[in-house]
Amino acid sequence: MIEVIKKYRKNVLVRNYFKIFSIDVIAKSANIILLPVFLKLMTQEEYGLYGYLISIIGTFSLVFNLGLYVAQSKLYHDYSDPVKKGALLFTINVILIVFILIFLFGLYAFDIDYKIVLFLFKTPVNYNVYRPFIALGIVVSVYSLMLLNFFLTSEKIKMVQFYNVSRILLVNGTVLGLLYYLKYDSVGIRLKYSNIIEGIIIILFLPYYFNAMKLKFDFNIAIKALKISFPILVSAIIGIFINLSDRFFLEKYGTLKDLSIYNLSASIASVIPFVFAAFQNVWLPQFLKEKDVKLNKQRTKKMVVLLLVFFAITSIAIMIALKTMLVLNIIDKKYEMALPLLPLVLTTCIITSITPMFSNHFIYMEKLYLIIIIGIPFAAIGVMLNIKLVPLYNVYGAAISSLIVNTGYLVSYFLLSNFYYKKLVPNTVEK
Repeated sequence: MIEVIKKYRKNVLVRNYFKIFSIDVIAKSANIILLPVFLKLMTQEEYGLYGYLISIIGTFSLVFNLGLYVAQSKLYHDYSDPVKKGALLFTINVILIVFILIFLFGLYAFDIDYKIVLFLFKTPVNYNVYRPFIALGIVVSVYSLMLLNFFLTSEKIKMVQFYNVSRILLVNGTVLGLLYYLKYDSVGIRLKYSNIIEGIIIILFLPYYFNAMKLKFDFNIAIKALKISFPILVSAIIGIFINLSDRFFLEKYGTLKDLSIYNLSASIASVIPFVFAAFQNVWLPQFLKEKDVKLNKQRTKKMVVLLLVFFAITSIAIMIALKTMLVLNIIDKKYEMALPLLPLVLTTCIITSITPMFSNHFIYMEKLYLIIIIGIPFAAIGVMLNIKLVPLYNVYGAAISSLIVNTGYLVSYFLLSNFYYKKLVPNTVEK
């Protein structure tokens, strides 16, 4: 047993994961512990609206990112020369900043965002108040992802820890204090101050990112980066239909209270994708560095089994925790419908967390176009399922639709990654 512990302590992946995971456990634990407090400080309708807006910001930020975080991860290890690495980072960020400025200007100058809001919301919302902070939220989400991706890709683990701790303490502390003392428009308060504080934190950490850049725009690198990122961008656009259609149709056919139940289940279940994200952030750079396809395949298989066992145990613990909080009235009884919904949402979260373990192979083999080929039909299926099931079964219809679509994704990714793996193995040299 001692020898096994020693073996894993020497493993770079395991060491880095637990350094990040230790902080992520605190972050996710803080979010779950504070969730009942947020529910007390917000009405059910406010919580439902806030969850929908955060989903919109998160989904659109992946589009605004252009998929360049994947290009950053993939190409960073292709260059051994620090000058080339610096040119890569500078080139990617020039592309990103120019795109964000042009797109945001077009969106807001021509009031296209108002048309989008009218389409997305049946319930009237105070959008004029939220408008600047939704835009800020998208930019903050984009650069939070790029910054963290850089720290992880360059294996600056301590920076990841400092960054996450700063977010935990400053964002939650500020927002909770303001919600308690101001007692008005909790949706606006959370949107405004969480994004302002996180934006300030990003600015404080950006010098570490800039110092690694070389002020040279390389057109060859730009072309390579865009070739890698384009399928991710298209996938993110497809993801708008997949990730938002459940909440979109719930808001159309239900109420903000229905959205609050669905959001609560999703928030509690999000422990699983958050934990996986911490793992993926460490796993992917190591995965992309490995040149032996067969070894990567073997490691993926073992890790998928371990993750499934871990997530199953975690899911049981989450359901027990929610039941306990409802019984003890830590979470109000008006949210009790979230409990029977939770197994469906947890199962979907497990599936969505396992799926990237196979899509990683598409990045590795530079076959990202497969993500688009798979995504388009499943996006259409997801929309049709929600149109049919949400009016009939409300929150359960949305959860079932999401489960079916994401199961289809997992099966497709698994089969295709195996298919291309078999074609590549004969050319792979075993270590």
